Amino acid sequence: MVDRLPEGFIRTFLEENVKYSPAVIAVATGYFVASRLYRVYLGPTSVIPGNFIDNFFNLPLIYYNLPLGKRYKNFIDLHQKYGPVVRVSSQAISVADKHMIKQILHDDDLPKGRNYKAFQFEGHQTLFSTIDKDFHKTRRRVVSPAFSVKYLSALEMYMSAEVDVLNDHIRSAIKSAKQLGTEPAEVDMWQLLQRTALDVIGTTAFDQSFEMVKGGQHPLPKAISDDLSMSALRASTAGLPIISNIIDLYLKYQKSKQFDISKFMIKIIEERLKSGKRKNDILQILIDTQKAELKNDRLDNQDIVQENILFLIAGSETTSNTIGFAITHLIEYPEVLRLLREELDDLYPRDVKADMKHEDLKNLPYLNAVLNETMRLKPVAMGGLVRETPSNYLLGGKYHIPKNMLLSCAIYSCQVNPEYWPEPMAFKPERWLEDSDIPADKDAFFPFSVGSRNCIGKNFAWMEMRLILASFVYNFDIAPVPESIEGLNDLRQFVTYTIASNSYKVKVSER
Repeated sequence: MVDRLPEGFIRTFLEENVKYSPAVIAVATGYFVASRLYRVYLGPTSVIPGNFIDNFFNLPLIYYNLPLGKRYKNFIDLHQKYGPVVRVSSQAISVADKHMIKQILHDDDLPKGRNYKAFQFEGHQTLFSTIDKDFHKTRRRVVSPAFSVKYLSALEMYMSAEVDVLNDHIRSAIKSAKQLGTEPAEVDMWQLLQRTALDVIGTTAFDQSFEMVKGGQHPLPKAISDDLSMSALRASTAGLPIISNIIDLYLKYQKSKQFDISKFMIKIIEERLKSGKRKNDILQILIDTQKAELKNDRLDNQDIVQENILFLIAGSETTSNTIGFAITHLIEYPEVLRLLREELDDLYPRDVKADMKHEDLKNLPYLNAVLNETMRLKPVAMGGLVRETPSNYLLGGKYHIPKNMLLSCAIYSCQVNPEYWPEPMAFKPERWLEDSDIPADKDAFFPFSVGSRNCIGKNFAWMEMRLILASFVYNFDIAPVPESIEGLNDLRQFVTYTIASNSYKVKVSER
């Protein structure tokens, strides 16, 4: 952050925004008030409940999202008060009904909302950020080979190597604690998991381990995190032009001081092309598109840069946070930890040395159940999956939604709805097992979204989550650190759902 805004920043803002006469401002204000009153009391969405102030202005949405990171909590409270369909701003409706969510995401496959444009780094569309369905269809077809099950199996060795680095780091901490007489060791698993996920993506995406677990200080992860935070700010203020202009000018100023991601990644691409050596990573798949017959199938160097940034973002913090939340639940529920460890010990007996293989782990029902239950209670998209109506739209057979309205699919509220989930707030992996007394409602479960915009990296994420969590539980005994338990009371979401302190320590010892 800066101590004060630079003089040029203020001058530019004034030049851009103070240029209308009082009469024009008065007319514009009158039109704004009249149009909002019509929408709230007489328009087609007036039958949808919601707070008046939320529907008249966008300010509550901005307030909860920017300084607090509590927009998701605001949405949860609104759904608890008003039901499965709620107006959350003058331009947005939140939907928590499983049938309507399926209609929006899958059956009608509505395009992503305009707020996703804020995630177009340096103006480039990507698989994640584009709102153009034709562009998405072409780009997904082109990059999908990098995420096929067959290709991912070739990347397992790289993932496993980074898991070994994580385990070695924890063992080193245990050894140090033993030497100092401070057993058991305390390690910050939240931080270690984030670092491991970054190393995994670096190695598998473009053959560049950041060595973050080993204590590396590579500037790229921080630069991308900063870019993502900036995009979240822009997305949150999209409905307020003046505030958005202030944010944009400030972010341009901040970005000028950052590590240049594009230059760094273009250098990697150019070095790969110059060497003429093929490597078994995601970058190679993208480079190979440059020889495609169809022009639209070719990714230039900037396209490759932006897609790799997407992979780094989508494949690091989202995955690491899910594993981290799983560990918090295992500590809270010792019986679940015991059952998971028992399943792993049956597969890999303690007296037989064997490397864990994803082919084995993917068939473990309880391991999968623990991860599914974690994603139900702690979904990455806690704030909702946003789509936009390209024309007047009939939702659920009864709600008439105007063109250009944002529909936010409230994944969390759906996944804890007592109509769909018995004992919805309880962490019960057994609901995912066959013949369960409280079976999971898989039609009310959207951890990787559904429809054409579902997560292309789903199989990648599953492999990484299984390998890391299984190895950690199999190799180490864990116990809570009271201060970290208290930290779980403060959760936030700006882009991904996380612990506000960005820390969760556990006591660890060798089994």
